[in-house]
Amino acid sequence: SRLMDVLGLAGGPTRAADLSQVLLTRQAPGSGAAEVQRINVNEYIHNGLLTANPIVEHGDVIQVDAVGKALILGEVRAPASYDIGPEMNILDLLAAAGGALNTADLEQVVLTRTTESGKSREMLINVQALLAGREEKAPLIEPNDVVFVPAKEQVIVLGAVRAPGTYPLKKGARLVDLVAAAGGLTNAAD
Repeated sequence: SRLMDVLGLAGGPTRAADLSQVLLTRQAPGSGAAEVQRINVNEYIHNGLLTANPIVEHGDVIQVDAVGKALILGEVRAPASYDIGPEMNILDLLAAAGGALNTADLEQVVLTRTTESGKSREMLINVQALLAGREEKAPLIEPNDVVFVPAKEQVIVLGAVRAPGTYPLKKGARLVDLVAAAGGLTNAAD
């Protein structure tokens, strides 16, 4: 049996499994010392590299760790901590959280990442541009990332306009822009 066969017998890897770093521990014959191999099973899955799917021997111990977890908060249907899979990007995490609410400002999503030195770094992500295809590469999610989806800033336009209501407040908007969004002034406007 090969490594993939044994993983299959164990029910297969979960979505959160890190198949790029599977550990195979084997006792060296006669010496009692253990040999640990770090195997990138993805090389077998994607490229057919047979050395990334070795033959398993009696007594081998196989360890498949999870990639990690990321937290998504704010204007999403199910804010929580989620297991992240390999190559999971911000759109995948948003989908795992049930998608954004109508009140979400997808142009101002904040991704907070803790660097190896322990400092936090914030990145502003325009998820709306990713969804519209205006940006090509969605940032990959790393373990312990925190994603915050803020609420839209809104204003209420009332009175002698054609379509009174609530409108999103875009950065740099002027009063005339909001009146235009509300359909313009009616004849009764002062």
